[in-house]
Amino acid sequence: MPPRVLAVDDEPDILQAMRAFFEGEIPMEFLTASSAVEALEVMRTTPVDLVISDYRMPVMDGLQFLRRAGKLYPDVPRVLITAFPDIQLAGAAVNDAKVARLLTKPLEPEVLSKTVRDLLESSRRQRMGQEALRRSAASGPAAGSSPPGSKGP
Repeated sequence: MPPRVLAVDDEPDILQAMRAFFEGEIPMEFLTASSAVEALEVMRTTPVDLVISDYRMPVMDGLQFLRRAGKLYPDVPRVLITAFPDIQLAGAAVNDAKVARLLTKPLEPEVLSKTVRDLLESSRRQRMGQEALRRSAASGPAAGSSPPGSKGP
């Protein structure tokens, strides 16, 4: 199953351009939302592997949205895009919303593509590691542990 990426921007042209860019570039299911509120609804019903959000949007900005998205899916990488970067935004993005990357507009296609590829691959490896740990835990006691009822080493 290809990874699922959710892009959020209040400008339909941006979402359309991103969809067109990623089509054929990276195998994925590309979901879009035109507002943070709509994106949260999508995330409540559809698991995603990566979230990309614009910063300046009406009602709820991208930083507020990504904080909430992180509560729904703490392990899903989040990317914030802004045309107006500053040190306070960068600090809040990393510290409060746990944003994996902060990208500035205008977006360089190579940078966007590399960012998405790297984060999807990192997320995939993390999920595989977690699955391996779950399978290992489910298969029995850890190697070297004492049998039930015995005193430890």
